[in-house]
Amino acid sequence: MITKRIVASILGMGFAACTSMSNIQKETKGLERKVNESISALGKRICDQLGEGVHHSITDSQDPSAEYQVRCEEHGGREVIEINNFKVNERMNYPVPKRLNKETLKEYVADKEIILFGDEHHEESKERTMQFKESLSILKESGFNYIGLEIMYPFQGAIEDYEQEKISREKLLQTLPFYPYDNEKFVEMIDEAKAQGMKVICLDNRDRGRKIERDEYMRKKVEEVRKKEGKLAALVGAAHVRDARTTEFYIPSEVNIPGAVQVVKIKPLARRLIEQYGKANIGTIDLTGCDDSYIDACVE
Repeated sequence: MITKRIVASILGMGFAACTSMSNIQKETKGLERKVNESISALGKRICDQLGEGVHHSITDSQDPSAEYQVRCEEHGGREVIEINNFKVNERMNYPVPKRLNKETLKEYVADKEIILFGDEHHEESKERTMQFKESLSILKESGFNYIGLEIMYPFQGAIEDYEQEKISREKLLQTLPFYPYDNEKFVEMIDEAKAQGMKVICLDNRDRGRKIERDEYMRKKVEEVRKKEGKLAALVGAAHVRDARTTEFYIPSEVNIPGAVQVVKIKPLARRLIEQYGKANIGTIDLTGCDDSYIDACVE
């Protein structure tokens, strides 16, 4: 059975959890796997020689039927696939994210100014998402006084009314523009932030009429907090948390085909913030798992 990862590699597009690259390099003429060269050595040699990208049509000096594809990742990881029979599918030197628990989370965030937690937008992810809520007391102890949520900016006023007890919890749940399970999740975060004395910021500008990219808008909202010398922890979709030049995610397609999706490519919020403030000041924590190569840490 051919896995999705192998198929994605063959197509040279990758899934968001596996790679951010879409550029395909085809100039591999004259390159081949040398006699007795290991797969690891082949991958390293090709990446050293050709650089980042997906490099097709690498032949084998000993086996005319063999043809390899080498994927060279931005952060140094490499993947080699034998295209014709899929016997080889090796990943090498991919950065391993730090696995955090409550004790090590406190140590990890101590010297950071901004922490981004990556989430998934579906009901089944709620248990993992609650790890963000459970982290707020630790973040508060470490000087974080703002939390950012992937809620559109027009709802900032409603959240502030709720924080000031001008509207009820039920009214806020009815006001927020998402599915019931998302609204419940967000209000639980807001309740915990209020209990910790932390200010909630709406980070998103998802409306169709926006004149600025969502991740750039989020960056500007984070910048507003930093100008106040605030420290911010944000819960956003996992695609926004990757330290990559570009990444991609999938949304329902506008074409009238059941189940159709379209690929959206973005420059993630995390990369924008790292470029602005430096990697040492930005934490990226994935709540969806520990398999990604473009995050710094994950929660066990």
